[in-house]
Amino acid sequence: MEPQIKGLTFQNELTLNNTGRDNGYIYGVPFSTDRTVRGNIPAGRTEFSIKGDIPDPGLMLGETLATYLKQAGIKIGKVETAREDYLAAHCAPGAKQPYRVGQVLCSHVSPPLKDVIREVNTESNNHYAEHLIRTIGRKSNNDIYADALEAGITYVNKYWSNRGIDSTSLQLYDGSGLAPQNAVSAQFLTELLVYMHQRSASSSAFFNSLPKAGLEGTLKNFMGSSRYRGKIVAKSGSIGGVQCYAGYLVDGNKKLAFTVMVNKFNGTRPEVRGAIEQFLLKLFQ
Repeated sequence: MEPQIKGLTFQNELTLNNTGRDNGYIYGVPFSTDRTVRGNIPAGRTEFSIKGDIPDPGLMLGETLATYLKQAGIKIGKVETAREDYLAAHCAPGAKQPYRVGQVLCSHVSPPLKDVIREVNTESNNHYAEHLIRTIGRKSNNDIYADALEAGITYVNKYWSNRGIDSTSLQLYDGSGLAPQNAVSAQFLTELLVYMHQRSASSSAFFNSLPKAGLEGTLKNFMGSSRYRGKIVAKSGSIGGVQCYAGYLVDGNKKLAFTVMVNKFNGTRPEVRGAIEQFLLKLFQ
């Protein structure tokens, strides 16, 4: 387990499959140290990893900091978070207690947004993507009791509609694209790509956030043996039975935006990826 989390236990109900697909999931409720691992993972691997949530991120941060402080010779008492204060102040019947105000020991500044977007697009970081849409929602509606995800989804749809892009096909249920209810059309994505290249003030930052085919991130094994290696930048998208690519081809004076989406495919993912590569090679001729 990485990172090590005190008291966390797992009930393993995983089985193996011969499809090569990752269908393993970690289930549990927030703040509980009991987790169950269900589903199936590829057989025949010497090692395989799946990811899950940290039950209490605030407490873990405090305990990690406490460990370093103890190593530096600083005496540490009980490690607590503000969660209990919040519950007492807002959730207990009739309770309205103020927060305890402590001394600020450290302020950590986020990386620039362009670097966050680069991480999302190059490594498909779902955690960052999920927080981004909630950050957008909280920025557009600063009521702390409003649903930040719902507000973010509403803002995103209005944003693209106001820029002349038909967003009726855009059905968002989360920020990471993991919910099976999520849907979007290839036309919407392609029009978004054209807008970002031709009209957006962030055109360069957006283009540079996308990995180069055959060289980087989730596109490291895509189009790597073709003449377009390094000339395609794109975002991949995949989940069970789904494989998609959306991005740009820049080859001399040839500049194209493209989107390819394959849903409910038969066969293996490498076969589908190879078919998409052959399709694009013919398309770009």
